[in-house]
Amino acid sequence: NQINLMPHDKNVINFLINEYLLEQNYKMTHITFAEENELDLEDWDVVGLNRSKPPNLFQLYRYYLNKKNVNLASEKNSFLAKERSSSSRFLFESPAPAPFGKSICSAFCLAALSC
Repeated sequence: NQINLMPHDKNVINFLINEYLLEQNYKMTHITFAEENELDLEDWDVVGLNRSKPPNLFQLYRYYLNKKNVNLASEKNSFLAKERSSSSRFLFESPAPAPFGKSICSAFCLAALSC
Protein backbone atom coordinates (compact mmCIF):
# COMPACT_ATOMS: atom_id res chain seq x y z
CA ASN A 1 0.00 0.00 0.00
CA GLN A 2 1.96 2.95 -1.29
CA ILE A 3 0.76 6.31 0.02
CA ASN A 4 1.46 9.33 -2.14
CA LEU A 5 2.75 12.03 0.18
CA MET A 6 2.93 15.66 -0.68
CA PRO A 7 6.44 17.09 -0.19
CA HIS A 8 5.38 19.14 2.84
CA ASP A 9 3.74 16.07 4.43
CA LYS A 10 6.93 14.11 3.95
CA ASN A 11 8.96 16.95 5.50
CA VAL A 12 6.70 17.03 8.56
CA ILE A 13 6.92 13.26 9.05
CA ASN A 14 10.69 13.30 8.58
CA PHE A 15 10.97 16.16 11.08
CA LEU A 16 8.93 14.22 13.67
CA ILE A 17 10.97 11.05 13.12
CA ASN A 18 14.22 12.99 13.40
CA GLU A 19 13.00 14.65 16.60
CA TYR A 20 12.06 11.25 18.03
CA LEU A 21 15.47 9.79 17.21
CA LEU A 22 17.18 12.69 18.99
CA GLU A 23 14.90 12.43 22.05
CA GLN A 24 15.58 8.71 22.38
CA ASN A 25 19.38 9.10 21.91
CA TYR A 26 19.56 7.12 18.68
CA LYS A 27 22.57 9.16 17.64
CA MET A 28 23.91 7.03 14.80
CA THR A 29 20.45 6.42 13.38
CA HIS A 30 19.74 10.15 13.65
CA ILE A 31 22.94 10.98 11.74
CA THR A 32 22.15 8.47 9.00
CA PHE A 33 18.54 9.63 8.75
CA ALA A 34 19.61 13.28 8.63
CA GLU A 35 22.10 12.56 5.84
CA GLU A 36 19.40 10.88 3.75
CA ASN A 37 17.12 13.93 3.95
CA GLU A 38 17.59 17.07 1.94
CA LEU A 39 16.47 19.42 4.70
CA ASP A 40 18.03 20.33 8.00
CA LEU A 41 15.46 18.65 10.22
CA GLU A 42 16.65 20.22 13.46
CA ASP A 43 14.57 23.38 13.06
CA TRP A 44 10.80 23.43 12.52
CA ASP A 45 11.01 26.67 10.52
CA VAL A 46 13.03 24.86 7.83
CA VAL A 47 10.12 22.48 7.18
CA GLY A 48 8.37 25.36 5.44
CA LEU A 49 4.88 25.23 6.93
CA ASN A 50 3.38 28.38 8.25
CA ARG A 51 1.85 26.77 11.34
CA SER A 52 2.91 25.69 14.78
CA LYS A 53 4.99 22.59 15.31
CA PRO A 54 2.87 19.44 15.81
CA PRO A 55 3.13 17.31 18.95
CA ASN A 56 5.95 14.77 19.06
CA LEU A 57 5.46 11.21 17.82
CA PHE A 58 4.80 9.82 21.28
CA GLN A 59 1.98 12.33 21.87
CA LEU A 60 0.50 11.57 18.44
CA TYR A 61 0.66 7.86 19.19
CA ARG A 62 -1.05 8.36 22.57
CA TYR A 63 -3.74 10.48 20.91
CA TYR A 64 -4.30 7.74 18.31
CA LEU A 65 -4.60 5.05 21.00
CA ASN A 66 -6.97 7.16 23.06
CA LYS A 67 -9.14 7.96 20.05
CA LYS A 68 -9.16 4.29 19.01
CA ASN A 69 -10.14 3.22 22.55
CA VAL A 70 -12.89 5.85 22.63
CA ASN A 71 -14.20 4.61 19.26
CA LEU A 72 -14.09 0.99 20.45
CA ALA A 73 -15.89 1.90 23.67
CA SER A 74 -18.50 3.83 21.69
CA GLU A 75 -19.05 0.88 19.35
CA LYS A 76 -19.31 -1.47 22.32
CA ASN A 77 -21.84 0.79 24.06
CA SER A 78 -23.85 1.08 20.85
CA PHE A 79 -23.83 -2.69 20.41
CA LEU A 80 -24.87 -3.27 24.04
CA ALA A 81 -27.67 -0.69 23.77
CA LYS A 82 -28.95 -2.40 20.62
CA GLU A 83 -28.74 -5.79 22.34
CA ARG A 84 -30.64 -4.48 25.38
CA SER A 85 -33.38 -2.97 23.26
CA SER A 86 -33.82 -6.09 21.14
CA SER A 87 -33.77 -8.45 24.13
CA SER A 88 -36.21 -6.30 26.12
CA ARG A 89 -38.59 -6.42 23.15
CA PHE A 90 -38.76 -10.20 23.51
CA LEU A 91 -39.16 -10.03 27.26
CA PHE A 92 -42.16 -7.72 27.20
CA GLU A 93 -43.93 -8.66 23.98
CA SER A 94 -45.90 -11.80 23.51
CA PRO A 95 -44.56 -14.06 20.78
CA ALA A 96 -46.10 -13.91 17.33
CA PRO A 97 -48.62 -16.59 16.42
CA ALA A 98 -47.03 -19.80 15.23
CA PRO A 99 -46.59 -19.76 11.46
CA PHE A 100 -47.59 -22.80 9.44
CA GLY A 101 -48.67 -24.88 12.41
CA LYS A 102 -45.36 -24.70 14.32
CA SER A 103 -45.46 -24.44 18.08
CA ILE A 104 -45.36 -21.04 19.76
CA CYS A 105 -41.99 -21.92 21.27
CA SER A 106 -40.53 -22.65 17.82
CA ALA A 107 -41.83 -19.37 16.42
CA PHE A 108 -40.39 -17.44 19.37
CA CYS A 109 -36.98 -19.14 18.93
CA LEU A 110 -36.96 -18.43 15.20
CA ALA A 111 -37.86 -14.77 15.81
CA ALA A 112 -35.07 -14.45 18.37
CA LEU A 113 -32.50 -15.99 16.02
CA SER A 114 -33.44 -13.78 13.11
CA CYS A 115 -32.41 -10.57 14.95
